Amino acid sequence: MKIIKQQTITTTKELFLEERRQKILQLIEQEGRVSVVGLSQQLDVSEVTIRTDLQALADHHLIIRTHGGAILADRGKYDLALTRRQQQQIQEKNRIG
Repeated sequence: MKIIKQQTITTTKELFLEERRQKILQLIEQEGRVSVVGLSQQLDVSEVTIRTDLQALADHHLIIRTHGGAILADRGKYDLALTRRQQQQIQEKNRIG
């Protein structure tokens, strides 16, 4: 009896998945924003696949999901806003807390 070692297809699929997500990030960096429909057409995958990819990138704080698309996450902008709010009305905050 001859045993044939099976190759796993998931490795190839995962590679394509990561390549696609990298491409999405590159497009967002270049364009500033992307749409689900546009990415679906450009990358030749379903809109459901694009939504899944965008959600995964958003979960890693790389992008911000918008209705129908995404923009690049600008963490510095939000961190600055938080710092600014922390420095405002310090006396009132100390009195309350």
